Amino acid sequence: MKILFACLLGLLAVIPSVLFQVLVPPLYFSNPFLVLLQAIFITALIEEGSKALAFYLFPLRFLKTEKTKASRLKIFLGKKNLEKEVLKEEPICLDSDAILGEDKKNACKETKLVFLYGFFLGLSFGFYELLVYFISGEGALGLRFFTTVFFHAFCAVLGSFFIFSWKKKKIWFFPIAFAIFMHGLYNFFAEFTGILWWFSILVLFLTILQTFYAYSTISKSQ
Repeated sequence: MKILFACLLGLLAVIPSVLFQVLVPPLYFSNPFLVLLQAIFITALIEEGSKALAFYLFPLRFLKTEKTKASRLKIFLGKKNLEKEVLKEEPICLDSDAILGEDKKNACKETKLVFLYGFFLGLSFGFYELLVYFISGEGALGLRFFTTVFFHAFCAVLGSFFIFSWKKKKIWFFPIAFAIFMHGLYNFFAEFTGILWWFSILVLFLTILQTFYAYSTISKSQ
């Protein structure tokens, strides 16, 4: 159910991009540098910003798997009534290291869920774009599937990490900034044919590597 909700948020994120394409006339530049700037600061910024804002609507409580450190410390301090309601008569853990260790596991699980739901949010966004390419008859559908769809998914994970850090009051701008920049590079190189097109594949792999690096960093910082 939560994955379905994430997919619906991904479709919701499509709306700003579609409105921009409908309401704003397209800009055409002959200078490659200006084309790259347009790809980064217009297309990529709007799409990645939309996906990140969509994930902001994802309730933080959906990421909770166990009781928080605060509730466990209350139990540690002797809140018997809370013990009955929350832990259902389980014995109180008096080991502070065990409490912190369990809280660390909970934080890692939250990060995994951010990755999972952000990925499906991006997949739904990417599948919509794939459908547009299919209807318009642009490009090779197979290549679009293995590049555009999964690229959107991993970029959405980076944006989700940013929103997650924001909600946790440990704001980390780098993931979404990286996603926007790489999205612009991907769009730029994807328009070429021949050798230059393969740079878009390189951008995809670099984005995947950065996504897992960001996941590892956030997990360790919790």
